[in-house]
Amino acid sequence: MPALILAVALTLTSCGGGRENTSVVTTDANGSGQSITYVHSGEEVPMERTLAADTLYVGAYGENFVTSTLNSVGYNNLIAISLIYDTLFIKDFQTGEVKNGIAERYEYLETEEGLFLHIVIRPEARFQSGEPITAEDCYHSAVSRFAVLGTIRTYLGDTVNIEKSYYEGDRDLYIALNQYDRTILECLSCQWFSIANKSFEDTATDDDFWDKVDGSGPFLILEQNSGDSMLLQVDDDYWGWGITCQRPSYDYLSVKFYSESSVMMIDYENGLLDACLGLGVSETGLITSGGEAHSNLKIVSSGNYTVICLPAYNEAFSDPRVREAISCAIDTDSAAKIAYGALGITMDAYVSSMAPYRKEYQTNRYDPERARGLLREAGYEDGELELYTVVSSNDSASVTLGELVQAYLDEVGVKLTVESYDFPTAIQLQRNGSVDLCICTFYTMNSDISGCFIQLPEGSYNQAAWLTQLDARLDAKLKEGRYTDSDEAAGQAYDWVQDWLYENMWYLPVVEYNTAFICRDYVDDSGFDNLMHARDIRNLDLLPTESPALS
Repeated sequence: MPALILAVALTLTSCGGGRENTSVVTTDANGSGQSITYVHSGEEVPMERTLAADTLYVGAYGENFVTSTLNSVGYNNLIAISLIYDTLFIKDFQTGEVKNGIAERYEYLETEEGLFLHIVIRPEARFQSGEPITAEDCYHSAVSRFAVLGTIRTYLGDTVNIEKSYYEGDRDLYIALNQYDRTILECLSCQWFSIANKSFEDTATDDDFWDKVDGSGPFLILEQNSGDSMLLQVDDDYWGWGITCQRPSYDYLSVKFYSESSVMMIDYENGLLDACLGLGVSETGLITSGGEAHSNLKIVSSGNYTVICLPAYNEAFSDPRVREAISCAIDTDSAAKIAYGALGITMDAYVSSMAPYRKEYQTNRYDPERARGLLREAGYEDGELELYTVVSSNDSASVTLGELVQAYLDEVGVKLTVESYDFPTAIQLQRNGSVDLCICTFYTMNSDISGCFIQLPEGSYNQAAWLTQLDARLDAKLKEGRYTDSDEAAGQAYDWVQDWLYENMWYLPVVEYNTAFICRDYVDDSGFDNLMHARDIRNLDLLPTESPALS
């Protein structure tokens, strides 16, 4: 093991002692394929709560929780967007089902004009202003934004025909499909398709989007403090109580954002928070090994995973010997454990553990001697192959992983320069072709395998991951798997895709990572499994109690 890697490993493992383990650890899996680890404290009587009885206090850590204007197509403040807005369909992560949300019902229609997804809007659905949610609003939110939002175009751009889509009256939405797409309902349940009030958005200013949003969901935004916190109120007039979700017992939700997980945990331990979302690596490791009094920890696979892409635009990687050498140079299992600790899942596949049609492979090919030999065969002496990459400075695990990859490659004579930037800058540099080697995140789009491959087609938002231009069969199989209505045909197509990725070694799966959530034992988190993109915490509640603090 290279010296730097050993030093990092010893530093991280030395942080894990000092607590007596009085907790109970169990594991389970839900209907969405998420693996869940529970760490329950052993107290029989729940902790007495001293915070305001009408408010649930939540802490949140991570770059995706930074407050911003609450436009329905936003991506930064996912907690707020998931609470303020509703979608046409709702993913139940516990069962894996996609259920009706604002949509009352749907059907596929074969017509002379082609295939349509016909969606009927619930007549009782209302915005927070009291205005009815109409088919025009849903068209505006679920169809029109294809023209302006790149993420949506990537996921459904080949599926939806914008020109042929239309609405009739107040309740009937017709989404024209270029072909059947097994993922469309899953996609329409994501926060990118939050339903907004068209008349409000047409005239709203940034100030309006800051704290005066006319949402379609169960929470009203009362206050946002940039980069610090927000306060929401349960909307008693929300149309969907008992339909999309149950009203919680509290009246207000206070969310505080943290730039350091350790600071968040200090506030939690001091009784200032009821729950914390997005624990860091060291905090998760400590609680997993030693427990936390009057607390329940939940570690859930996020569906996100880190890969090392070898961009096809880098001429060096056109030689399969170089690609194999990079694969053999890096001990991905050790790197995953060192960088991500209890939040990391070593990978034995090219897709996440949640994905259907998943195949297992020996993805960790670590063999430094073979790596050196392959590089020499390809004509590279020590130090002659120089590569450049960037990582996000917002995430200490990403920085650690970058340093580990750098050390592994240095051991076989490859010089990797790693620079650290803020999250938006790093992502932009990764995606626009500015790096020689790309350490990036792949996503499981609501636990569907097609989301794992969404960056591979030429023209996707991540140029470093483009592969379909190399083999027309790959493009054809990706489309066949997604657009067939046959499970057998989809399985065969996705088997072929995964075999191709294993044989050609254009990217290395490194680590799938979990999200960790902790709450006091007086919090009911039994309905809260969605720790993927949407961070929808509407299913958190306070348990019934006779404590005077909660009366």
